[in-house]
Amino acid sequence: MPAKKFTQEEAITPLNNIFNYYYNYTQSIYNGANKPFEYICPIHGLITTQLYRKHKTNGCPKCGNARSGSHDKHDDKSIIKAATLKHNNYYDYTGMEVYQVNKKTMITYKCVYHGIQEQRLDAHLNGHGCRSCNCVGHTKEYYRNKQTLLYYVKINNLYKIGVTIHDIHIRFNNSDNVILIESWIFEDGAEAFIIEQNIIKNNVKNKYFGENVIKSGNTELFITDIKQSVLEEVNLS
Repeated sequence: MPAKKFTQEEAITPLNNIFNYYYNYTQSIYNGANKPFEYICPIHGLITTQLYRKHKTNGCPKCGNARSGSHDKHDDKSIIKAATLKHNNYYDYTGMEVYQVNKKTMITYKCVYHGIQEQRLDAHLNGHGCRSCNCVGHTKEYYRNKQTLLYYVKINNLYKIGVTIHDIHIRFNNSDNVILIESWIFEDGAEAFIIEQNIIKNNVKNKYFGENVIKSGNTELFITDIKQSVLEEVNLS
């Protein structure tokens, strides 16, 4: 009996679960596990893989090359871009150079709180950050038991969902380009973080993929107004 052919939704859903919505499949067309498959990598743009099942196992081949060693100094910009995206523009990679990538490759970067840090490149690209602040960043545990603001704003012609332990004006440095639409205060920031992440996952088709328009938080930008979805998720909590 021939294997069942997945529908478009059945093919894309597991990819989002595997890669945590890292790739953009809005233009992808699934024709079978052994057929060519196109998708957008946030670092390398449009990628065409020979087999859908190969992408499901390995992800972007160019990102994979950067991790496995098929790399030279001229790929520094790609590695810095990958690290910047992974850590939400949190660290400063000015002056970082990588000549050869393998499991022992070390890099240096600057933490805004603790200065210059040294770490293995593979660990950093897998999400591990500054050890001195225990990976302070956009994580549920960071916001737990802290009063946190969940906000929805308009920035120029884009929309953004986000969480912060600061006042909205401090978060965006009193920028005139930021217009507050809605906001909610949570005594346990972990709850706000979960709501934010659910909103992002539920609206991945409307996400903005382009050059950075703000210092941090570009992965939570949307090209259309998702206010209704935001309100529904907040009301469910």
